[in-house]
Amino acid sequence: MSCSDTTAWRSTKKDRAQMGAIVGRNAGRVSDGMCMIQGKLYSLEKNEGKNNLHSGPKYWGKRVWEASVDEKNNTVKFFLDSPDLDQGFPGNAKVCVSYTLTEDNGVKIHYDVVTDQPTICNMTSHVYFHLSADCDVLKEKVWMDADYFLPNDYDLLPMARLCSVKDTAMDFTREKEIGRDIKSPYTKRENGYDHAWIINDCNLEVKKVAGAKDPVSGRKAYGMDRFTEYSVLYRKWVEWKV
Repeated sequence: MSCSDTTAWRSTKKDRAQMGAIVGRNAGRVSDGMCMIQGKLYSLEKNEGKNNLHSGPKYWGKRVWEASVDEKNNTVKFFLDSPDLDQGFPGNAKVCVSYTLTEDNGVKIHYDVVTDQPTICNMTSHVYFHLSADCDVLKEKVWMDADYFLPNDYDLLPMARLCSVKDTAMDFTREKEIGRDIKSPYTKRENGYDHAWIINDCNLEVKKVAGAKDPVSGRKAYGMDRFTEYSVLYRKWVEWKV
C-alpha cells in the first residue's frame, strides 16, 4: 500500500478493498451489529451503517501478528491472541494462519483457532485473484455448482429466500465470463457480485464446487478452485475504482 511504516499502514484509507487481509473473527455482515451465542446477546460495533462488517473497525487485518517460518515445509505461520470480548465476541482465542507453497505451485491457507468459550469463528482471506496480465479480469471464466442463490437486501445482507439462478445473471452453472452479466438488476446495488450461492447436493462431503480459468492461456488456478463440505459459497466480484 506504499506505506513507510505500520502507523501509516493502519491509518491508510487507500486499502478500502482490504487486499490480502486476514478477516476475523467474523467475515461478512452482522445485521444491526447484534449476535446471539448460547442465549446471550452480544453487541458489536456498527461500522457500516446500522450493521457490523468484518467484525468492526478493529480489523485483524490491521494488526501486527507474530510470525514464524518453516522452510522445510515451505510454510509461513502468523499468530494472534484475541482476548475475551475483542471486537465484542466472547472468549479468548488463539489464532494461527499458515500459508504453504506446494510442490505444484499452489498456495494453501490453513486457519486454526482455539477458544475457551463458545464464540463465532468465521474467518477468511480477503485476497483478490487475477490469473493473467494478458486478460481483463472480467473476461476470466468461472463456474459454480449452484442452482440457487440468496438475494441481498439494501444493506447487502443475504435474505432468507432461495432464488433460482436460471435465466438470471447469477447463473454460473455453465462456465462463463465474470463480466458477461455483471450489469444487471441483481448486481446494481453491489456494483458487481457480492452474494451467497447454495451448493447443490451438499451432504457434508468435501467436493469441488467452483473453479476459474484464464481464457487466453487456459491457466487454471488452484487458488480459485473451491473444495468444501459446506452448503453455502460466498463469492465477490466488484468493479472497484482504486
